[in-house]
Amino acid sequence: MTFFRRGSSARPLRYFLYISETKVDNLLPQIPPKFLRTMGFEVSVNAMVASAVVRRERPEEPVALSTRVSLLSDYIVQHERVGTIEDPAPYIGAVSRLRFGVVADYASELAFFGGEVDGVKLGLIGSSSSMVGAADPIASDNGLEYYTLLFLNGVVDQETLSPGRAMGIYEPGRAIDLALQLVPAQEHRLEFLAKTIRVEDGLVLATPIYVAMAD
Repeated sequence: MTFFRRGSSARPLRYFLYISETKVDNLLPQIPPKFLRTMGFEVSVNAMVASAVVRRERPEEPVALSTRVSLLSDYIVQHERVGTIEDPAPYIGAVSRLRFGVVADYASELAFFGGEVDGVKLGLIGSSSSMVGAADPIASDNGLEYYTLLFLNGVVDQETLSPGRAMGIYEPGRAIDLALQLVPAQEHRLEFLAKTIRVEDGLVLATPIYVAMAD
């Protein structure tokens, strides 16, 4: 399994499947201005927009979401604790073979990426609205799965999972298993960076900042 090269000056092109614009907009303005300036960007503050990342040479041009998430991921990899699936930290990142899809019920939808990697069950959960491009929802008509989807959506919103909620049918491992039953069986080689939500023996639950094709 591989991940990013720290300090690499050449950023590879990425075919994004998922970008959390909410996380990008929340975290990017917190990056030290010095780091942004070294990358040719700065934070602009005005009456219309509380804060926005702009190009230093062309501040009038909007900065694409793909560029903003790349800036954020570069900073996190270089300056924050980024672990692996086998050795998680507050953030995890890897290139792994995973399955994915949008799992849906009549009242809830969830973007899911997951699988078993080197004996560790991994689940990446996020908002279906953060999927890039079209992704047909996979309908579920099972009541157990419906309530599990509601549970996981609550976890995504809070980006945390208290021990008191990890019980019964809502155990993270059980929830991941249910999602894996619904998404297509085909695995894809995916690159991701995610915020860790929950770590148990043989299990990692996280919410992605981005997911991209690695092939």
